[in-house]
Amino acid sequence: MLTCEICGEEIMLEEDMKTHLLISHLENDMHCPLCSLSGVSYNELCFHISSAHPEHTASSDCSAGTNTGGIERDRRALTHVETVPITSTTLSSKTKPECVRSWSDADAGTISEHNKAKQKRLSSPEKEKLFSCPMCALVCSSCFILQEHVELHLQEQCSAEGSGLEVFSSAVTSPSASSLSGEKRFECPMCSVNCSSSFSLQEHVELHLDAGAAASPGSDLKLARKLQQEEEQRRREEESQQEREEFKKLQRQFGLDGSGGYRRQMEKTMEKDVARGRMAPAEFHCKRAEMMESLASGVDDYRTRTQEKEVPSIPQVQCMIEEAWKRGLDPQGASHFNQKLQGTRAWIGATEIYSLFTSLGISARIIDFHKPTGPGDTHPRLFDWVKEYFCQSSRSSRLPPRLIQTSLPPLYLQHQGHSRTVVGLEQKKNGSLCLLLFDPGSSPSDTRKLLSRDNISRAIRHIRKFPSSLKQKQFQVVAVQGVLSTEDKQISILNSRTLRAERIP
Repeated sequence: MLTCEICGEEIMLEEDMKTHLLISHLENDMHCPLCSLSGVSYNELCFHISSAHPEHTASSDCSAGTNTGGIERDRRALTHVETVPITSTTLSSKTKPECVRSWSDADAGTISEHNKAKQKRLSSPEKEKLFSCPMCALVCSSCFILQEHVELHLQEQCSAEGSGLEVFSSAVTSPSASSLSGEKRFECPMCSVNCSSSFSLQEHVELHLDAGAAASPGSDLKLARKLQQEEEQRRREEESQQEREEFKKLQRQFGLDGSGGYRRQMEKTMEKDVARGRMAPAEFHCKRAEMMESLASGVDDYRTRTQEKEVPSIPQVQCMIEEAWKRGLDPQGASHFNQKLQGTRAWIGATEIYSLFTSLGISARIIDFHKPTGPGDTHPRLFDWVKEYFCQSSRSSRLPPRLIQTSLPPLYLQHQGHSRTVVGLEQKKNGSLCLLLFDPGSSPSDTRKLLSRDNISRAIRHIRKFPSSLKQKQFQVVAVQGVLSTEDKQISILNSRTLRAERIP
């Protein structure tokens, strides 16, 4: 009668025993009897037991002594131990092989407590955290996987140093501590602590791993805060950059970018005429010299205005507006231009013209058509208001004549980026209206054609503007009303501190 030394089953024949060992034990999954390692091959399990549990292997060898039969028996028993899932709780003293009995009776309690502690840690919620290897950049999902990984590092290190199986899988032997105490000491790879046994060192290393896992939420929070601060800083920088670009764009749009004033603008105009072949280079230099002489003397040479009824030049108008600001007119508008117009290409808008008229003792008002009042962003209310303005001097019960001549001053029409002068209005037979506008952007030759009766019908087409051609979002009109008395002038200056336009509608 044969008895299986692994499970204790009694079998009659030797062939049946071999079949039993093959089916019941060898073909099962390989499990380490000393820890929870499983799912490995026979050779891998042998290497694991000899490297990860060297004390127990050594204890098994000592129990056999020098007897050859004992060594062979221990080797055979160890083979069985390495290939089947044997634990200290599943084997009785009767069925344990000698190599297992030689060390399990002394260390069974320690191993049992160690396995219980390890199982408790592996089943805790921290097993879902990430654990980084202290010896390389690998990150593991559990402390047990990290332990096995660190053991491979130490095995490679021990093999390179020639220390063999005497070094525990997660520690290195401290030569200095060993020489002083006379016994083997194990040094922690993560700090300078020396442990007296491999189990103590393993517990100590796992405390390091547990502490790192516990500290990881705080590190994640710090990282999240840091990323949030960097994102906020980047957003503020982008907003500041965008504001600077928008401000520069507005400066260019309103002529406040320091790119030169009237002189530079006239030079650019003449340079364009030279490039287009309208002006010879010699004529360009001659006119440029005349312009510089005129600006230096302060006397207008009729290049920026017509020669009839005493209209000031553009540089002179800029100077007069600055003088009006100094007298207290429109302080808000003056601060917008930093109290300076001369030498810039800044727009002269409706409020600046109102300040100029008031400083000269001329009564004026500003009418603001702040939004379209017709289909397609048109302004029919603007056309109706201009019609009422020019017709106010000829109101009677009789039918109005086909042509109305009036002594009323023209209207100053301002919109985004440009200003024009309304000198009249036409009404067609179907009732549609069109404004007659003088545009400073028109060429002098087209304007002179209006003085010729032969070309009047053709020339007037250039100054007719129907509602479909005036589709800006906003228009402002400055209308002259009369002459201000000294008292009314002071009142107008005080009122200009909170200057407001009449809004239509």
